[in-house]
Amino acid sequence: MIDGVDGLSSGFCIIACVMFGTFFYLAGDKSMAVLAAVSAGALVPFFFHNVYGKTSKMFIGDGGTLVLGVLISVFVIRMLEHDSLCAAFAGPNLGLIPFSLAVLAVPVFDTLRVMGGRWMRGVSPFCPDKTHLHHLFIELGFSHAGTTVAILLLDCLVVLLWWGAYAAGVSIDGQLYIVVAVALSLVMGMYYIAMHTSYSNPVRRLLRRIGYMTHIRRLGITLWIQKKVDRI
Repeated sequence: MIDGVDGLSSGFCIIACVMFGTFFYLAGDKSMAVLAAVSAGALVPFFFHNVYGKTSKMFIGDGGTLVLGVLISVFVIRMLEHDSLCAAFAGPNLGLIPFSLAVLAVPVFDTLRVMGGRWMRGVSPFCPDKTHLHHLFIELGFSHAGTTVAILLLDCLVVLLWWGAYAAGVSIDGQLYIVVAVALSLVMGMYYIAMHTSYSNPVRRLLRRIGYMTHIRRLGITLWIQKKVDRI
């Protein structure tokens, strides 16, 4: 459901694989760490072709995104098993559920918001529309690349705030509440700004100014990357 702009689904899954893989490695779960590393490595060349390719542009399609969804689900299930190496590594104050939810927070809560909004409007939750988070950023004037970077940064922000809560000694319940509150605030706030504020709203104007800055012509290093990718 997040495969709406170039690089978003693959970029998100690269970050998720790196985060889960790092945790598996630290916990000593080498088989899952290797699977996460291989998956991230396989996605990197696709990401460059998807974002920078012109004559060699690739699209991941439903088949690719569904496989990645299953892969991420396997990571979450393995991490949350009560007798897993991750559970033994986590200790008494590191919340595995808050961590897993933080990694997946933005797409999960954006999907819940979108489907909940459709249900409240009296239409099927599976009826397509243009209210996903990537649509909202494009509405605010962001380019495809800018939209991808912005959403990935939002997701990393949730993980960073979870880590700060853990490092500060917040309880596992508190970590979970913080992740849920931050993720909901981000996705609901972006929806409100993009769909329910006037063009004169200062926050909307600031976001539009940032969005326009993401429309960059392919010159210099980006043009060089495009030429290299198209030759592969």
